Amino acid sequence: MLAHPGTQHSYKLAEELFALKSLYKFLTSLSFGKGGWMNFLLPKSWDHRRSIAVPCDQLGLQPWLEFFSILIKLGFDSAKIYSIRNQIFQHAIANRHSANADAVIGFDTSSLVLARRAKKYGVKFFLELTTPHPGEKQLIQQSLMGRFPIWMENERKKNGNEFFKEDEEVREAFHVIAPSQYVKETYVNRGHPGNKISVNPYGASLDAFSIKSYKKKTKLKFLFLGSLTANKGVPILLDAWQKLNTDAAELVLAGYGKIPGEVITLKGVLQMGRVEKNDRLALFHSADVFLCPSFYEGLALVQLEAAACGLPVIGTTTSGLLEFTREGIGGFAVEAGAVDQLVQKMKFFIENPEQVEAMGKEAHQQAQKFTWAAYAQRWIDIIDGFSRL
Repeated sequence: MLAHPGTQHSYKLAEELFALKSLYKFLTSLSFGKGGWMNFLLPKSWDHRRSIAVPCDQLGLQPWLEFFSILIKLGFDSAKIYSIRNQIFQHAIANRHSANADAVIGFDTSSLVLARRAKKYGVKFFLELTTPHPGEKQLIQQSLMGRFPIWMENERKKNGNEFFKEDEEVREAFHVIAPSQYVKETYVNRGHPGNKISVNPYGASLDAFSIKSYKKKTKLKFLFLGSLTANKGVPILLDAWQKLNTDAAELVLAGYGKIPGEVITLKGVLQMGRVEKNDRLALFHSADVFLCPSFYEGLALVQLEAAACGLPVIGTTTSGLLEFTREGIGGFAVEAGAVDQLVQKMKFFIENPEQVEAMGKEAHQQAQKFTWAAYAQRWIDIIDGFSRL
């Protein structure tokens, strides 16, 4: 049984588990399964709601939970709203689903009730972590608030009760899955046993991201795609660009949000704004090197998509980059917040343009191992490994 109150990548896991004949039920808020008449009416932007490979009779839906998404769009506190939604979601799941499953998979912040219920019925509960430990995130955000206050206006601190619940989910779970070694380490550093946590990196829809054709250019194009926030390292990136001070390259910033008005617009920086999903391939193909200077991630899938398109990636040791590529082969991992290191790696590609194609092809080759099917198979291998004990 797989349970998630929203989407994230859960619908991809559901599809692949079904393909591998290992899915009992996919419980979520709103999704349209194979054979459902609503599939024909859904707009393209709702692809993440189409579990078209999963029959309707294997879906357990709570569509009223979408009301909470509306409240968030209206400006209500997202953390509080999600907390309420996640509690309602868990309590509304019938006990029989947990009792009839061989194993239950849930996701962080929405699984404490499910974990305890599975234990009651003698069913193994597996928890997937999607972000670093909340305490680690809060420490980083406090640091960023002091360093970049104009970028951090809407950040909210979690309280002790929220920390306790997230730690309790890990304690109650039979086993825990992290998307990267970094995420695992943040939990181990907070006292959770390392042998209880396995690493299983996400996959990507690689069939949508083909390798680019390489052409000689007079200027290299560095690309950032993500939300324009301090957490994503955008102020670090702008500082690095200012230090780089080059006419041999340009920097494209694409994604949600906008740079604070107090930040000076730099020469050679193009702001593209939001990029639709269907336009990502063309955007990646237009660039030469991808940048992901995040201070923390579970695993930033956009890096994997860029690598699949043949872009070498400069990420951070906390972005999940090293889960799918090797240092200096398909890209570089710098320390989060290290402006000089970022400058050095960007300068490397400017001074060695032939390495863009060589490292880009390596990144593409390495990315091919990280499909959603492979991710689901690793899930099954982990669960089966414990069932044989």
